[in-house]
Amino acid sequence: MIAVDTREGNKDSIKGSGGIGLISSRISLEGPIIKGKSSFIVSARRTYIDQVAKLIARDSIGDNGYFFYDVNVKADYRINKNNGLYFTFYIGKDDFKFVDDDDDGPDRRFNAIWGNTIAGLTWKQQINKKLKQELAAVRNDFNLDSKVAFGSNGFVFSSGLTDYQLKNDWVYTADSWIKWKWGWQYTRHAFRPGAGSSNAGVQEFKSTINDQYAREAAAYLSTDVNITPRLNIVAGLRYSYFNQVGPTERVIYGPDGAPTGQTERFGKGQSIARYHYPEPRFSALYRLPGNASIKLSYTRTIQYLHLATTSAATFPSDLWVPSGSVIQPARAQQVAAGFFKDLANGAYEMNVEAYYKTMSNQLEFKPGARLLLNQNLEGEMIFGKGVAYGLELFFQKKTGRLTGWIGYTLSRTERTFSQMNDGKAFPYRYDRTHDLSVVANYTLSKKWEAAAVFVYGTGNALTMPTGRFVYNLGYNMDERQPVFTSLNQYDKINDYRMPAYHRLDIAFTYTPKPQSSKRFKSSWTFSLYNMYNRYNPYFIYLDVDEEEETIKGKKVFLFPIIPGITWNFKF
Repeated sequence: MIAVDTREGNKDSIKGSGGIGLISSRISLEGPIIKGKSSFIVSARRTYIDQVAKLIARDSIGDNGYFFYDVNVKADYRINKNNGLYFTFYIGKDDFKFVDDDDDGPDRRFNAIWGNTIAGLTWKQQINKKLKQELAAVRNDFNLDSKVAFGSNGFVFSSGLTDYQLKNDWVYTADSWIKWKWGWQYTRHAFRPGAGSSNAGVQEFKSTINDQYAREAAAYLSTDVNITPRLNIVAGLRYSYFNQVGPTERVIYGPDGAPTGQTERFGKGQSIARYHYPEPRFSALYRLPGNASIKLSYTRTIQYLHLATTSAATFPSDLWVPSGSVIQPARAQQVAAGFFKDLANGAYEMNVEAYYKTMSNQLEFKPGARLLLNQNLEGEMIFGKGVAYGLELFFQKKTGRLTGWIGYTLSRTERTFSQMNDGKAFPYRYDRTHDLSVVANYTLSKKWEAAAVFVYGTGNALTMPTGRFVYNLGYNMDERQPVFTSLNQYDKINDYRMPAYHRLDIAFTYTPKPQSSKRFKSSWTFSLYNMYNRYNPYFIYLDVDEEEETIKGKKVFLFPIIPGITWNFKF
């Protein structure tokens, strides 16, 4: 688990920093609310790389684009030396749009919008030198809308989730060699999963899909013990509870898994399904001579919230759904082993870690699933198992004019469903065999610094059709002609790979007065995004030419080479 906490604002004076550039801009402002007692910090950023790309390559970019923005706010109030209140707020949004307005048929439009809004209030208390606690109340809203349209037809995948959470964490440092942690949390979930016709509009179809509700609670206890100066043990147990509740209405299924045609209605707060499981975890760190160490760990986790995917979709179409009477919680167990070493008195760091993870009760929409305006998506799902394993390598240089790091992961993630791929394992949609990142920073002089970033990743696994056939839906009496539709034919699951993603970015930063003692300081950054103009596909869609009776896969690319200039400042 990784805990991320934003820093507090300056309690004595107003300070700010930011940057104004061709690709993006950012601003951060902090200062006292009540001097010496409370403070605030506000940070915001916005990209407009899509607008710049259109100016540079209007013919290839057209009306397509991507942008994101986010805003972070934090305010704190020091009640006394042992108590403080902290308010946090975050909002962020990503927007991707693609339009294919070729002359060979109706326009194709793709649009994915997703984002989070989080607000929380935390009370931190230092009870004495050994004991402290935190009590927090948090609301989190997530929304994803993926819209796909072809002429006047189309559909929308919508995934919404609102959480209200209350949690309390305690830390007791009994001695220098032992620390105890315990706590509890309670969360109320509200799910908004669904898919519908884009003709009706997102809001209209959302109103026809039943929301789903659940309660989740957990308590945990862990200890961090230095058994000897060389051996450290961290052991803990978390016990979780999940309860899906009404109001909702669901279809009743028979022993064969088919719907009976009957429905069951649940009132507000009425229990639908309950689950509770222990989740143990253990890790051991042994320090070797020569600033080296080895680490072994085991973790068992339970996931009550599922990300349902469909392998046949090449565009974001994931839905968050809760565990219930049909959908069982996902269970996973992971073991990991690692070797860590510092070299040359801490100038270099090297890590090697391997992991193996097994998963059960994994979800996927069954082949030919009916998703549009379906109130009971759980009836369109199948359940299987998964496995993930890999090797992670990391090397970092921390000192000198040249600094940076190299990270590489070799991994495999598979799923197995008895109803798919003849029961054989296939790569998961987000399986990535190779993942490489190289970051380098070099100090050219007191005024100039250079930086470069190279990333490489294996393309996502996709299921592409191997053929297409025409199906007779019936006869239109008004127009006096038969009605046909085209259906894709599939063979193996996820047997196609998108092209690998790789990109090189470089930047040079010029600081006119690096040793200036003035409060206001500034610098200039000159950059090249995607230096060698790699066309990295974001997704693939099928283009059907009715006259020539051919089907072609078309790739939707992200950004070409883009130069950037940013003026950075702080005061």
